[in-house]
Amino acid sequence: MTALVDHEADESAGHDLSSPAVISRQSQRLSRQRIWPRTFVLLVAVVVAFGYSLSMTMHSLGGDTPLAYLGLVPLVALVIGLATVTPAVGDADVHDRYLDRILGVPLLVTSLLVMVVLPPRLSTFFWLWRVDLLVFPLFVAGMVVLLFGTRTLLRTKAAIAFLLLAWPVPYQAMLTLGLDRFTSWSVGAVRVALHVVPLAEVSRGVDGGFRIAGAGGSFELVVASQCSGANGLVGFLLVAGASMIVTRGRWTRKAAWLGVGAALVWVMNVLRILVIFAAGKLWGETIAVDGFHPYVGLVTFAISTAVMVWALPRFGLALGRDSAGPDALAASVHRAVPRWRSTAACLMGLAIVVGIFDAGLRDYDPVVSALGAPRLAPFGDIVNDVGGFSGAPTDQFDWAKRYFGEDADWTRYEFSGPGTSTLRSDAAVTADVVTTTDVQSFNDFGVEACYRFHGYDVESSHQVDLGAGQTATLLAWEDPRSPTRWTALYWFWPVRGGDVTTYQRVILLYNSSGEGAITAPEASTSLTREVGLSIDEQLKGTRSTSSTAREEEVQRFLVGFGRELVTASVGGR
Repeated sequence: MTALVDHEADESAGHDLSSPAVISRQSQRLSRQRIWPRTFVLLVAVVVAFGYSLSMTMHSLGGDTPLAYLGLVPLVALVIGLATVTPAVGDADVHDRYLDRILGVPLLVTSLLVMVVLPPRLSTFFWLWRVDLLVFPLFVAGMVVLLFGTRTLLRTKAAIAFLLLAWPVPYQAMLTLGLDRFTSWSVGAVRVALHVVPLAEVSRGVDGGFRIAGAGGSFELVVASQCSGANGLVGFLLVAGASMIVTRGRWTRKAAWLGVGAALVWVMNVLRILVIFAAGKLWGETIAVDGFHPYVGLVTFAISTAVMVWALPRFGLALGRDSAGPDALAASVHRAVPRWRSTAACLMGLAIVVGIFDAGLRDYDPVVSALGAPRLAPFGDIVNDVGGFSGAPTDQFDWAKRYFGEDADWTRYEFSGPGTSTLRSDAAVTADVVTTTDVQSFNDFGVEACYRFHGYDVESSHQVDLGAGQTATLLAWEDPRSPTRWTALYWFWPVRGGDVTTYQRVILLYNSSGEGAITAPEASTSLTREVGLSIDEQLKGTRSTSSTAREEEVQRFLVGFGRELVTASVGGR
């Protein structure tokens, strides 16, 4: 105690301990001791738990896609949180640790369960729908509640809700409806501008095409939807939307500022296209496409954003909010969570567990992009060589349209061949492939429900891992009117199919009553996948009946064949 007093006396020697300057320094030191360590733990835990998801989202920055700037959302949300976390003047300072636990624990447990159970259950659709980005705000909210208290969560609710804007699914739906029109506006504006600055000529017969007489010869550039400027507009609306949260002023003025900014971003995009044309005319195609095109969009976006921030006062708006200051925040957080170190240790342990399962999501990368775009080749493009087997269509069922949609196609293939040293079969493998844009129809007319409807006996059913994040269902069944027993392996997944996402359901069928020779490898999967599949089976209450040695051999073969199909589809992208 004496040493502590002496240390404080030495530190404040020559100063009045009651002076405002000394009190201010002590208050600032107290603020740092109470706030910054917790903030550091929060940021580290978030990065550890969702590091892969965040890295893939931010990897899209600067990409040639309308959703390129979604990677800004976590950074913008952090800025909003720092700007709104301080208590407002007159804010009630009421805390209840029981309420913190009632809110925080379910949020974190839900986040953990979603990351463990849903990937194997949803298969590739988990990444197609980016469910991880939906659960991410729940995890952050739970961490904030348990480290800082419920009142801090209420003050930063806008920042946490803003994280939902990183979810790409709603943008994809809106872009599907309006991207073509937006592109036509941009192309029309470029054509008008070329009457003033003749940098290129409109190409005949090519929609959005322009021919440029460059230094190295004429070449053609196409203003496609990816280059129409939708990415810059989406990025500006994200940044501007965040600015509106921390800006003082009337909503009518904010709306006017937002509209002017959107128009400026669009005009700057037209200018960007003209700059690329000018570069091509002066220095040739390589400089224009490889030198200017990847970067000039970032420059025009930054200029537009900077101009609109400068123009805030001209619209009667001002950044910032009235707050009680960092000292009030430190005092409030300390009263809310006075003992936080043991809580922080538990939260870091939970973050590590979540991070292990989040890292397992990298298996999906060859199948679906981080922005939810399918990468798999359609089934018909890969049938020529699947692990030493080759397939050919043998039948087509037009009546499938009645169940799976007017654009649906049901084609049956038969695979045969020498196979490989580890995957061989004397008998053929039948594959029924249904292609449609209505994924809900696969649930409405499920495989097992269809078998039972026709009176077949489904004796066992369980989930298996085919690699690349693809989960399939393996089942044994037979028709009571026939002595033949069958083993089936089925799954459905998104595939490349133009502007609209196309889905395919694949059913592999093998006669397990036959006696042909089979060679099949033992399937292996990652630990996180095994845990997720096991928990999913327990939650479903699935029970499998005993299988004969022959049926187990057939099951191993079908799983191996399914894995070869997944590998071929990934390789065909």
